[in-house]
Amino acid sequence: MFFSRLYNLLRRSRVKADPSDSAIPGSEMELLTIPTLWNNFDKRTWHYERLKSTLQQDDPRLLNWIGSIDYSGHTRERCLKYLISNSVPGDENRILLRLADWVPLVRNLAREWVLNNFESLPFDAIMKNDHLILFLSRKEQLSSDSALHHINAVLLTKAGWLGEKEFLNLNPSFRRYLLMLSLNNDQAFRKWLLQDKDPFNRLLLLNHPACQELMPEEIAALKKDKSVYIRRRYVYMLIEKGIKPSQQVLTEFVFDRNAGLREIGRFYLKKYYGVDAYELYKTKQNDYFYYIADFAKNEDIEHFISGLQSNNKEIRLICLKALSIADSQELKNLNFKAILLENRKVRDIISWHLPQLLSLDELFALRDTLDGTLSTGIIYYLNLLARKSYWQFVDTALSELLANPTDALFNYIDGVILSKSYIYVNVPEVLRLSILDKLSSLKNEHYHRAHAIIKLLESLMKTT
Repeated sequence: MFFSRLYNLLRRSRVKADPSDSAIPGSEMELLTIPTLWNNFDKRTWHYERLKSTLQQDDPRLLNWIGSIDYSGHTRERCLKYLISNSVPGDENRILLRLADWVPLVRNLAREWVLNNFESLPFDAIMKNDHLILFLSRKEQLSSDSALHHINAVLLTKAGWLGEKEFLNLNPSFRRYLLMLSLNNDQAFRKWLLQDKDPFNRLLLLNHPACQELMPEEIAALKKDKSVYIRRRYVYMLIEKGIKPSQQVLTEFVFDRNAGLREIGRFYLKKYYGVDAYELYKTKQNDYFYYIADFAKNEDIEHFISGLQSNNKEIRLICLKALSIADSQELKNLNFKAILLENRKVRDIISWHLPQLLSLDELFALRDTLDGTLSTGIIYYLNLLARKSYWQFVDTALSELLANPTDALFNYIDGVILSKSYIYVNVPEVLRLSILDKLSSLKNEHYHRAHAIIKLLESLMKTT
């Protein structure tokens, strides 16, 4: 405490004694307005004393908002008393915030105001402070505070006057807070949980201690919920309680679009009912047949190739992945240009294998396709070269950099080159001459930005 007070005294004396510190920068002043301070709960300032002469007459409310977050406890106390005595709609924001103050006297002033006035606030005014109430609810020091308990009681009462549509239009995080309060009390809002658009809110039915016993309509909805998280958690909840999920539920998981749910379904279907999902897939005549790709068996390669012709992009993806696992050499027969343009997930799979499957000339041939159709095509192309041949990558990257020195390209090349402190592959003489020539041009045109790259590459070429 002594050192804290000493620090405050020294800081305040420095502020007063230093003439250069008397003016507050314009950029800082832009942050000292009521709208910018509204949801800024951690900001602290020394500006009250320096602004008092200007704002005392022109805008005393703003002055006391600023003083309410001053490093000085005495200033915070004085400004809080002003806001309480002269409060206008919106000042409850700064008063509530002081419930988390580290000075007991300031905290007590805010608590007394809450106990006497919070209930009279319109619900709209309370909702404008939803982020602040969530901030206070996370403060461990307030967990047993009478003011927070009062706030929670008022919230439950006033939110209880809302209709379903009004309730579900509240901030999702704040809805979750109200739902948890309700589940801990009379569970009045439980009836709206299944209609909540946020899956993490609906998960309360499975995670909250007050929901040990689910109602039949809740069970039916959870089993068919659109969220993967909820359907997965539902099955694990049953297993944790020692209840075997029904064969029907697990079979539905086995044929789910989500690979993670299919894996869960296959495991427990085999464990509890002795059913081999692979054989189930083999009996299907539609796209479900191609879920055999989850097993990636070498004997099914012809089916994976066939699945690549499916109109279902999910089926094409899992078949491509299975083919790359079962025998990546089969990928050589594919149209790489078309595959690379399909989507990011497909590119992620194929990019692992292209440097091994294609020659440098074949990789060079992909450059225009990638650059012409992908926003980061050049970087993707260079990344393929880097995994094929480091020195070829360097030569090509420098060419691209000299032709189009964008920040994104600089940052990417800088990151790749500077991550290598030593290269164990000798640089071919033709590439050495080409790289040195480009480094010379880079020195002339972009030395300030590229000096680290230039220095490292020159050093690496001396040792290889």
